[in-house]
Amino acid sequence: MKKLFYSVMIYLSLLGCLCSCKEETIKVDYENAIVYEKALNEGVDTVGKLVKFTVDELNPNSSFGYNIYAGEHLNFVSSTNPHVKVGDEMIVEILDVTTFLRSYIIKYDKLR
Repeated sequence: MKKLFYSVMIYLSLLGCLCSCKEETIKVDYENAIVYEKALNEGVDTVGKLVKFTVDELNPNSSFGYNIYAGEHLNFVSSTNPHVKVGDEMIVEILDVTTFLRSYIIKYDKLR
């Protein structure tokens, strides 16, 4: 009887752990690259904002480091490998935005 009781208690404990480990929802400020690029074109300060986008192209050896292309003129750059591939969806926090030859060079922190 004790074994059954302990087995049930362990099962319930594990079930509780699994239920509490659901993925956290991240509230983004810009749902895609098109909306984000439009905000940049309008002069909106986006530092500290969260952006979701799909990786259109990746250049690991650009002049800026790892360069992820999204949208028409968006270059999400990092000195470290973001471990993504074309088609992946990313959510990032914007750290800095500069312009270079009519394109946006965007430094970020990867959230997902």
